[in-house]
Amino acid sequence: MTPVPIPSAAPAPTLTTNLRALTLNTRLPSLSAAKADDNDLDISVRLSKLLTLVKGFAPSIACLQECDVKLTLAPLLAGLGKTWTSDGIGKVHVAWDGAKWRKVGPSRIVNMPNGGEAERRLVIVKLQSIKTGGTIFVLATHLGVHMTNEAKVRIGQAEQIVAELQAYGADEECAVLIGGDFNDVPAADKAGVRQVFAQSAFALQDLRSRLTDASLYHRSNDTAHGYGKRQTRSRWLDDLLTGGTLRPVEGWVLLTDSEAPTDVRHATDHNAVAARLQFESEVRP
Repeated sequence: MTPVPIPSAAPAPTLTTNLRALTLNTRLPSLSAAKADDNDLDISVRLSKLLTLVKGFAPSIACLQECDVKLTLAPLLAGLGKTWTSDGIGKVHVAWDGAKWRKVGPSRIVNMPNGGEAERRLVIVKLQSIKTGGTIFVLATHLGVHMTNEAKVRIGQAEQIVAELQAYGADEECAVLIGGDFNDVPAADKAGVRQVFAQSAFALQDLRSRLTDASLYHRSNDTAHGYGKRQTRSRWLDDLLTGGTLRPVEGWVLLTDSEAPTDVRHATDHNAVAARLQFESEVRP
C-alpha cells in the first residue's frame, strides 16, 4: 500500500500520538462524473482506493457520511482490520479502532428535520482510550443541501447538534470532535453553521480556524468535491471541528481528485479531511 504523500513544500509531520482522526464522505463517483480516460472505476477498484486512502493516514477514529452499510462500510471495516467497529444510522457512521478505544454507554442517534427534504442524521458516540482512560465525544453528521432557505435550515441543524451533545452529557470540560459534510457557505464572516458551533459552550471550530498555514497541508480549507461540477467550490463541505479540551496539532486535506496519487484517485468524489489531535491536558491516547 502506498501512503498518502505529504506535499514536498510542507514539513513532514512527526506523528507522536495515536489520536488521529479523519472525516470522509465516501460517496462513490458516478461514471458520468469521471474523466473519459478513467476505465478503472468498477466497484472493487473504488473500494480498494478508498481503503488505501484511509489506511494511508492510519486514523484511530473516522467519521463517515454517505457510507452505505453493505456496499462501503462493511468492506472498509474489514479492510482496516478485525479490531475496527462502528455505530451509526443510515449512511452516517462513527468508526473506531477497538484496540485503542472502547465505547462508553449507548450511542445517541438523532434524526434532524431538513425542510422539505429527507431528514438528516447525527451520530454521537462517547469513546474511552483503552491506554489512558481519557474520553472523547465523537460526532458524525451530514447537513442539508437546500437551495431555498438553506442557511436557516442548516443553522437549525447546527443548533440541534449542540443541544443533543449537551443532552448526551457533554460540557465545556469535555473533549469534542465533529466530523461532517456541512454543505455551508465558506466565508467565516457570513452567518452560518460555523458561527453556531463557535459560539456554543464547546467553542467548536474548524481546522482552518485552529491551525496556521504551516500546520494545514494540501489545500487548506478547500474541501470541494474531488472532481465533477466545480460549482461546489462555493460551499464549505467536509471538515473536522474540535472543541472543549480537544485541539488539532496538524491537519490535512487528503486529495482524491485528478491531482491525487493514482492509488487513491477518484476513490470518492469528496476529499478527505484529517488531523492529528491532542487534549489540552496533553493526555495522548
